[in-house]
Amino acid sequence: MIELFHESFHQSQNKEPNAFRKALLFYFWDEWLSFEEQKHIIYSSELSTHPSVLECIRENQYQLGKFLINRLFNPENSSVVYLCEEGTECQRSFVDIIEKDEAKDQLKGLEVIPKKVGTPYGFLSSKNGDLVFKTAEPDISGKLGRGKECGNVTTMTGHYSNLIKIGTIFESADKGNFNLDSGTISIESRIKNSTRACTLINLCIRLLDAYKIKNKK
Repeated sequence: MIELFHESFHQSQNKEPNAFRKALLFYFWDEWLSFEEQKHIIYSSELSTHPSVLECIRENQYQLGKFLINRLFNPENSSVVYLCEEGTECQRSFVDIIEKDEAKDQLKGLEVIPKKVGTPYGFLSSKNGDLVFKTAEPDISGKLGRGKECGNVTTMTGHYSNLIKIGTIFESADKGNFNLDSGTISIESRIKNSTRACTLINLCIRLLDAYKIKNKK
């Protein structure tokens, strides 16, 4: 799917290479590296100060006085882990302060409403110690719904519908449709099962986010 995503990008219009790079970078960081691997890279490897690593963790960092705290999600127990110096877990008082400070915490300020979030939107959830990709529709209540585990939906109709919808969004932003039209999708052999279709949906949603189309997540 990476190859197809790459091909579609290069055939698109008004390309933004940095957005494409960012979409792939975050995909690999989020979904190919385990919690322990991310932790090792941040605290124990020569890559800890690499710009790409810093870009991946910046949104999940929290400055508490002189302490820069990294937050990582551990799917093994479905928890957010707060890491202080040298990768040690922060003391409970630090965690309490951060969790209470909603006004400063950009992660808690996102409302999942149609005005701010695109349709469909994607998110990661833990299941049996691993991460799974889910899709959902924003709701006027702003609540994050349970969503549908994309890979569990074996019928392709819904996946094709989401891909066509995403293609329409790209086209509305003068990017071309990324070959996500009904005619092309129906004959593209590389997206003939749900696993492949979900990977492409995942990557395309990440690129939509990187493009900041209509300033939506």
